[in-house]
Amino acid sequence: MLISIPPSLAVSALIESRPIGLLTIAEEFDIALELKYENARQFYIRIATGELEGRDLPPIFTNVFRRKNYIECQTLELMKRNQKVRWSMSVFELHPDYCRSTCHIKK
Repeated sequence: MLISIPPSLAVSALIESRPIGLLTIAEEFDIALELKYENARQFYIRIATGELEGRDLPPIFTNVFRRKNYIECQTLELMKRNQKVRWSMSVFELHPDYCRSTCHIKK
């Protein structure tokens, strides 16, 4: 699984804190998943259309978009993580001094 993430402290800490469960999903449904990140969309999953080979996409995947040779989607857990990232970033933006003292970041 490839992971592309921004160089942000909050996002990095969130990813390292707990696995997102994509490996379990990939093994359960026998699908190779690619975790991607874009600032506007945040985390999403990309699946090559060849991975499905006539099978339907399992109902665990939501917000499904078909793009050329890929299917881009999310899961409920991933949407929850995206919300946590948004919240963490807003806290950091609204209270930078508190975050610096708590996270031991020098000015």
